Amino acid sequence: MKLVTYKTNDLAQTGILVNQQIYPLHTINPSIANNMRDLLLDWENQSALARAVEAEILEGKHNPLGVPCTDDILQAPVPNPTSCRDGYAFRQHVAAARRNRGVPMIPEFDQYPIFYFTNHNAIQGPGEIPCMPDHFQKLDFELEAAVVLGKHGRNVKAADADQYIAGFMIMNDMSARRLQMEEMLLNLGPAKGKDFSTVIGPWLVTPDELEPYKIQAKPGHVGNSYNLSMKCWVNGIQVSEGSVGDMDWTFAEIIERCSYGADIFPGDVIGSGTVGTGCFLELNGTGKLNNPDYKEQWLQAGDVVEMHIDGLGHLSNTIVAENSDFSILAFEKNVLNPQQSETSFTTNDHKSHSFKTTKNLNSMRRNHEIDYRIFGEEMQCVEIELDPQETVMAESGSFMFMDNGIEMETIFGDGSNNQGSGIFGKLMGAGKRLLTGESLFMTAFTNMGYNKARVTFAGPYAGKIMPLDLMQLGGKVICQKDSYLCAAKGVSVGIEFQRKLGTGLFGGEGFIMQKLEGDGLAFVHAGGHVLRKDLAAGEVLRIDTGCIVAFTAGIQYDIQMVRGVKNAIFGGEGLFFAVLSGPGTVWLQSLPVSRLASKILSYGSPGGRREEGSILGGLGNILDGDGF
Repeated sequence: MKLVTYKTNDLAQTGILVNQQIYPLHTINPSIANNMRDLLLDWENQSALARAVEAEILEGKHNPLGVPCTDDILQAPVPNPTSCRDGYAFRQHVAAARRNRGVPMIPEFDQYPIFYFTNHNAIQGPGEIPCMPDHFQKLDFELEAAVVLGKHGRNVKAADADQYIAGFMIMNDMSARRLQMEEMLLNLGPAKGKDFSTVIGPWLVTPDELEPYKIQAKPGHVGNSYNLSMKCWVNGIQVSEGSVGDMDWTFAEIIERCSYGADIFPGDVIGSGTVGTGCFLELNGTGKLNNPDYKEQWLQAGDVVEMHIDGLGHLSNTIVAENSDFSILAFEKNVLNPQQSETSFTTNDHKSHSFKTTKNLNSMRRNHEIDYRIFGEEMQCVEIELDPQETVMAESGSFMFMDNGIEMETIFGDGSNNQGSGIFGKLMGAGKRLLTGESLFMTAFTNMGYNKARVTFAGPYAGKIMPLDLMQLGGKVICQKDSYLCAAKGVSVGIEFQRKLGTGLFGGEGFIMQKLEGDGLAFVHAGGHVLRKDLAAGEVLRIDTGCIVAFTAGIQYDIQMVRGVKNAIFGGEGLFFAVLSGPGTVWLQSLPVSRLASKILSYGSPGGRREEGSILGGLGNILDGDGF
């Protein structure tokens, strides 16, 4: 039989599906319950009565009572289950997901079946799936099969468990991956990431209908197994394919574990877990593993998700955005421990050795979101904390150390979408980086594990590491060549040409500077101490040309000749100032690397050493043992 719950005149009732027509069971036989919960509570008797009605319909009786079966009248076949559990039965899915995270297959999978409880009050059938703003941060489907129980039991053995199954259904375990991953970092859940919608349907299929599909369970396992093809389409494009027969753990074995020391009840729903290839989380991970340029796909408002399982029907849903801007992610607390300073990089002399920022998850950044801490005073390093599947892009040669679970890969260019597609686009992007004095290659560090992991990068010489939140800085910052250290994946590292001839020739930085664009965090290195200057509109700052580290896009950059012959010739500060005009922000360094290098060279060259005020001059070399 195929049993449904459907709505007529805004009233839900039980029905039986025969030749794509739905017939009202309670109307035909008032002894049959008019809701699925009561029908399942007395499943043995009620199912027998329903079979008798089916036989009458096949004989041609009750034809006037039939209505066409359409998604607009179908509800979840079991609208109010007594509980809802979801299993983890497909080894292929588990192994692929762990491989994509760079971790080995967990041996415990083969030792016992597991499940979790999901929200049985969020069950729905075909139709619209309303989603809140936070759900759309990596919204995903999961292609599964499910059973509903029709018998009470406790401590049920797997060999007997199949007789407790009243019927089978398709299940779509909707998942908000951002919420799911965050709470599972605390070793609980999944909970909030999966409590908003679990779709089952389109009807309940009794086990006898699946007899032609029955196959042997996998070696070493007990219970019925069925060779039922499973497929999923998103917007008409097939994305997933598998089989119920691929389940390593049978429903009977899952029921055995569910019932150990606990009662199971008629109306309990149990899902199989995701089939291999059955969700975007797995598909995206596999795609990125095989091709670093693979574009992740997640469900968006308006998407249509269709699932088909042989013998169980076709289930269709449309993703809909709720009319609300409420976000629980926006309320996450930015808690800093006493050893950590404020998130912004200020001009004050901090005595602490670390900085930390917490993600503003409501900002909806396009670039990857990363946390960080900066250690050290004059020789600094930055520790980047990555959530699973997050990536930081680093300049070659800046890497210091990383946690297990992080994978590194050398790529052309900066890994952003701005460098174009194809090999030509990548070569062009990488070639531009050569003009700024950087390498053709960058290194991508991706957290392929399941927990947070950290990677650390070090500055090349004495100075400070500056965190720049490009979203807060208008999406673009121009900085000196060779200053880029690392950034969240998606930040574009390009070139900025100085349009004025004088600025290019005498501005200290030449015609070409680095340009950082995006909405993520970027880190640049500066020599000595760093000062931040916020310039109002029309406000002007004259600077030694080598002391400019970076400035925002609104700043006008020009040069001005030093006034006075004596100043120009004997002042020792060069012939030109850099002139920066607001509005915008400017970062200055106290020790340009060129100045540091010239001092070192002057001490290393013959006759170049200064005697630090010694009246003996060169004669002091003989006396202090440093040579002639």
